[in-house]
Amino acid sequence: MTDHPVDVGFLVTRTAERARAFLAQELDTPILASRFALRDVNRLDLRELTSIVVVGGPVDMIVAFSFDGALLEQLFKIYVADLTIENHEREIYIGETAGDIINTVIGNLTADINPGGRAITFSPPVIVTGARSLLRYKEARFYTVSLETAYGALVVNIIGPKQLFDKYLNYLP
Repeated sequence: MTDHPVDVGFLVTRTAERARAFLAQELDTPILASRFALRDVNRLDLRELTSIVVVGGPVDMIVAFSFDGALLEQLFKIYVADLTIENHEREIYIGETAGDIINTVIGNLTADINPGGRAITFSPPVIVTGARSLLRYKEARFYTVSLETAYGALVVNIIGPKQLFDKYLNYLP
């Protein structure tokens, strides 16, 4: 971990606020309700598609945006409204939509979580399909907020410490 860690409650709150603003302002998808779990949870349930980035520097966490299928379908339609998408390219563009959303939100978040101007890094998004659950292991901590829309939920997960997981959220031995 770093010598100047960022408060995880602040990180979850700011990430949720940035995601809320992006969905409402850029994608015309307002958040109707938010449910926070700013404590350790024992199980993390992933939705139909999850986009993951590893954040390094003063944060040192994994951030995962897990989308309900109907919500991601709606956001995909907005993203590609001016494009012609072939059927065989559809899944690629749906993944690109989820990746672009997490990139934009985390990119905007870096200004909020940069104590002392230290470098913050984040990986390219990794897309995981298919709902699954992760049980808490060893010293892992899961912090979540569910952002509810008219089309379903975007669940923002902050997972740490990142050293316990690979980029697909599999536990490392």
